[in-house]
Amino acid sequence: MKKIYIVCFRQFEKRCLNIMDRMYEENTTHAIEVMDDEAVVWGIHSSPLTFAYENFMYDVVAHVCSQKNMNKQWYNNLTPDLKPFLKVC
Repeated sequence: MKKIYIVCFRQFEKRCLNIMDRMYEENTTHAIEVMDDEAVVWGIHSSPLTFAYENFMYDVVAHVCSQKNMNKQWYNNLTPDLKPFLKVC
């Protein structure tokens, strides 16, 4: 039974990555923003990025859509050159 679960889990993860790749190719901005859209399923509030992290789907978390979404949140769209020089006073 455990083996079947792992196979299904990997297949689901692979399909998620495939969808993310296609979305990123078609509309990069929308694909990045979708990673943070919260939905309610069976009374549980969750976003795709949170769901992937909480279920150990690290390939989804490592995808370029997820990484750019996190960079956008953490660095507020600052250019990469400014990040090392910023200092909180």
